[in-house]
Amino acid sequence: AFQKKLEADAEAARLAAEAAAEAERKAKEEALAARLTKFREAKDQPAQIDLVFAALDADGSGKVCSLEFCEMLSKLGGEETGEESSRLWKGWGSIFDHNGDGKISKEEYVKTITELCKDMTPEAFEAAMMPVYTAAEESAEETKATNARMKACSDRIAMCELVFSVLDTDNSGDASVGEFSKIISAMTENKATTEEERKIMNAFDKNKDGKVSSKEFVSTLTESGKDISDEEFAVSIYRMYRAAKRSATAQ
Repeated sequence: AFQKKLEADAEAARLAAEAAAEAERKAKEEALAARLTKFREAKDQPAQIDLVFAALDADGSGKVCSLEFCEMLSKLGGEETGEESSRLWKGWGSIFDHNGDGKISKEEYVKTITELCKDMTPEAFEAAMMPVYTAAEESAEETKATNARMKACSDRIAMCELVFSVLDTDNSGDASVGEFSKIISAMTENKATTEEERKIMNAFDKNKDGKVSSKEFVSTLTESGKDISDEEFAVSIYRMYRAAKRSATAQ
C-alpha cells in the first residue's frame, strides 16, 4: 500500500508539472500574440519604433541605460559575462549613443533604427524588431528591480558589496570555494575548467585562507576595474550580480 501511494504521488506530481508547463507555454503564446497585435496596430514604422523604445526604457527615464540593455540581451538568448557585456554595450553605444553620454535617448534610438532599417520591407522590419520588443517587455520587471538596487548604490564599492551579499549565501562574511565556484560557473555557462576556477579564486583570495572575504572581493574588483568607465564597470558588476542571483537560486 505504501509503495502504491508513493507511485500515485509521483504520478500526481508528474501530471501537475506537465500541466504547469503547458499553462506556461500557452501564457507565453498568448502574450506573444497580444504583443504582435499591438505592434501591428501601431499606425506606422515610427510608431512601432516608439513602442519598442518604450519597452526598452524600463524605468521610464526617457533613456536606455546599459543595465536595461544587458537585461534585454539576456532575454534574447545570451547570458553574457560582464566582460562580454561591456564590449557589446560599448559597440552598441558607439552606434546609438550620438552624444556620448553613456545612454540612448529616444531621439538617438529613433534616428539610428530609422537609418538602419530604411531599406527593409514592413515584413523584414517586423521580423527584426519583434525579438527586441519581446525581450524588452519580458525583462522589464527584473530590469526595474535590478536598476533600483544598483542605483541605490552610492559608488563602486557599494555595487561590489551588493554582489557579495548575494554570493555569500550562508551570511558567514566569507565566500567559500563552493559559493565562489557557483558564480564562476554561472558567469561562464559552466565553461571554466577546474584549473581556471582555481586561478580566479586565487586572484580574489589575497591571504590564501581558502575563502574570499567581502574586503578581498571588493578590493579585487575595484582594482581590476580602475581603468574602465563607470558605465562599463556598472555593466560588469550587473552581470556578476545576475550570475550570483542565478547561482543562489539554483542551490
